[in-house]
Amino acid sequence: MTACPVCLPPRPSLVPLGTWWRCPACDRRFVLPQPGFQRRFCASSADILIAASGAGPGKTAALLMAAARWIGTSGYRALILRQMETDLSKTDGLIDQARSFYEPMGGVWYAADLTF
Repeated sequence: MTACPVCLPPRPSLVPLGTWWRCPACDRRFVLPQPGFQRRFCASSADILIAASGAGPGKTAALLMAAARWIGTSGYRALILRQMETDLSKTDGLIDQARSFYEPMGGVWYAADLTF
């Protein structure tokens, strides 16, 4: 894909589509981390990232964004763990958020294996 002068690097002229953003020049869609915790988490070069805190700072979204960072690299795999199984399947839990995040990227959810 050739670089678009509007969206690479991301610029304020992007159009929000819920949590997704769309470049008006090339129609490319992507997710941007929020300033603060998410941006620092996603910018990390660490091989292993651990996040812990109370509800609200966007840990789940940061985990999903960080896991998708190298999705185009051959052989790349990511593992996201949660302490409680109920954190996976509750309404707007990890599975719901992962589906809304990865399916627009072409991800296919395999419920029997809990994988994309």
